Amino acid sequence: MEFASLLTRHRRSAGLTQELLAERARMSAQAVSALERGIRQFPRRATVTALADALDLSPQARDTFIAAAARPRAPRPADPSPGPAASTPYQLPTPLADFTGREAELGQLIEILSADGIVTAAVVGMGGVGKTALALRAAHSLLDRFPDGQLYLNLHSHGSGEPMSQVDALTYLLRGLGLPPDEVPRDPDLAVGRLRTILAERRVLLVLDDAQSAEQIQRMLPGTGGSGVIITSRREFAGVAFPVLRLAVLPPADGLELLRRIASADRIDPDPVAAEAVLDACGYLPLAIRIAAGRLVSRPAWPLAHLADLLADERHRLDQLSRTDHGVRASFALSMRQLDRSTNPLETQAAEVFDQLGIAQVDEFSTDLVSQLIDLPQRRTGIVLEQLCDLHLLEATAPGRYRLHDLLRTYARERAVDRYGQAEQAAAITRMVDLCAAVAWHCVELAHPNAGRSTWFDPRPTDKTSLPAPDDLTSTLAWLDRERAELVALTIQASNTPGVPGRSVLRLAIGLVAFYITRGHWLDWRKVIEAAVTVAITEGDREAEAILRNDLGLVLSDVALYGTGDYSDSLAELEQGLKWFEQLGNLPGIAMALANLSHVLEQAGDHEKAIGFADRALDCYLELDDPVGQATALINLGQLHGNLGHRVEERDCFDRSIALSTKYGHQRALSIALLRSGITYLEEGRPEPAVAELQRCVEGFESLGNQVGLAEGLVELGRAHEALGDPETAIEHYTDAYEIARYYDDGVRREAALSRLRELGSPLVEAAGGDRTGGEVDDGSVELARTTDP
Repeated sequence: MEFASLLTRHRRSAGLTQELLAERARMSAQAVSALERGIRQFPRRATVTALADALDLSPQARDTFIAAAARPRAPRPADPSPGPAASTPYQLPTPLADFTGREAELGQLIEILSADGIVTAAVVGMGGVGKTALALRAAHSLLDRFPDGQLYLNLHSHGSGEPMSQVDALTYLLRGLGLPPDEVPRDPDLAVGRLRTILAERRVLLVLDDAQSAEQIQRMLPGTGGSGVIITSRREFAGVAFPVLRLAVLPPADGLELLRRIASADRIDPDPVAAEAVLDACGYLPLAIRIAAGRLVSRPAWPLAHLADLLADERHRLDQLSRTDHGVRASFALSMRQLDRSTNPLETQAAEVFDQLGIAQVDEFSTDLVSQLIDLPQRRTGIVLEQLCDLHLLEATAPGRYRLHDLLRTYARERAVDRYGQAEQAAAITRMVDLCAAVAWHCVELAHPNAGRSTWFDPRPTDKTSLPAPDDLTSTLAWLDRERAELVALTIQASNTPGVPGRSVLRLAIGLVAFYITRGHWLDWRKVIEAAVTVAITEGDREAEAILRNDLGLVLSDVALYGTGDYSDSLAELEQGLKWFEQLGNLPGIAMALANLSHVLEQAGDHEKAIGFADRALDCYLELDDPVGQATALINLGQLHGNLGHRVEERDCFDRSIALSTKYGHQRALSIALLRSGITYLEEGRPEPAVAELQRCVEGFESLGNQVGLAEGLVELGRAHEALGDPETAIEHYTDAYEIARYYDDGVRREAALSRLRELGSPLVEAAGGDRTGGEVDDGSVELARTTDP
């Protein structure tokens, strides 16, 4: 530890931090840290000299400093048997001059290899992520730790030819250690013994690059002594006795710095937007960033924005990043070639599944969806997906959920197009869509058992065990929550894919009503509806089009409510839906359209016209003998009478709606009626009955999993407790409402709850950072208690 103590004392005397000393000596701060901790006791002479220069030591102090770093050399015992020729191999390739980032991984690798005894570490990750670059950077930093030489061996497990055999690998290592050709055993067991004998007497670093598996390199590892090994592989190493570093893509800051180092800051810094676009297109994969930056270097007249535009087209992105035989596509192809030629049935199946993943244009996959996509049982699907993760061709984001790196997804799509015909792709997409539709309609059955639309488009399977979440509303909603982004992507893709039955698309879009009404993802719903309307028009399905236009009108009314649209757009959709229902003679549809028109007109402030539509809707529901529809229409009428100051009629409508909903067991209509009734009691200065109604309302929305209604009910219940002089309970309800609204990104209720919490001086306001949304339209903003039943 003498050198470590001297270094620390001299650095502190000079008033330098480890980082400043490292900068002066042109070395890494991790290396300085390792030296001061005694991890590297005998650094190279060049390293010591650089440190002495950086510390500006006096001649005497310099001599003492250098002497402390010298390794004591004890004479080796005489060996009567002839050994290998005394030679010191220095086979490490030159490290990348523009190596960027990876400070934590590099420090960890150096620390592992700096320990006493035999030291081994593996670096694993996807192709192009920088495994070899990291290994070589660490190896060059450890030259003083292994004075008897460094051997580099590329095992070519992912090359264009056959992987290196074990005999050839052992021969290469023994020759590198100085053994004459005629003394290299051809028997693998003898070669292993000879290699370990030689390594036991030396301190040599082996870099085994591109290993196929842990089994492949197991017999090349030293058995005793002080040598070290760094292994790189595209495959996961599990159950090994040495540390494994798993390398991910670069963090954004390091990706930007790599781009700047290669293409120069003068080219990159003036256009940060284009720089971010280039990095996003590269998926922060070091190989892709290097190729993109290299294109800029070779094209000095190109603005950075031009390269960003070239990479923006995903269909040709790999072409732009594959200008050489060492491009991104070629790197991925090497991984797939190994799978394609594998004799392991699981690996050949994994190659096929990788290609099939390219069919679905979604960002994330669940085992449920993939099992439909590839038409395999769930258990087998999970096994194959985990195999792809072990090969670093797929990433597990959560139990049962996976994603492809952006560039791997593009590559998978290319392979899917080449491998599968249009009919096969359409069939795979249809299976996924039909599964989502079955779950969506199960949600309708559980959340709205009396919903009118279920008689039109209900495709519920007779065998409920085929559903991934068949038991209860909570698990069904949770499944749809997890697949939220995929629901939108699949609907849009299916609507644009020839061969996917239009009925499947319409079934999904129409069945999602219960999910979106319950969760409030209105902008998602709008995308789904607009894609499905095009299908309905193409199919000539007026009934489906009428339902979808009804739903779209409600979504557009919310857009208008927050000032980013016009109510005329909503009314136009609803009127068109009403027109089709009337032409079809569909009385339930007519009643629904009239009720929704009254609701939107009420929002727009045309109460007189709205009350006329509400009366007509109630008449239709009376003619249909539909008590649930009557209950819903009465809520609309009650709210309109209240707006016009007709208090007696308002109370009568709400009481009748509550009675009908209770009698016929329609929890959603009951909860909305209780919400409106409670608000009315509160406005009349009667907080006691308001609390009773609103408490029942909250319990009802909670039982339905309706987070939209629950947050609104909690806000109103908090107001009622404030009116009772109970601010502590009010704060509890406002806090719960805020947390729900924040989770679902519901700006309106989030602001409503925070506004009251500010008035009451709740600490949550400070914790929320003064959160102010003003009820802007975002992916969760919703109208404050929809009283219609789509």
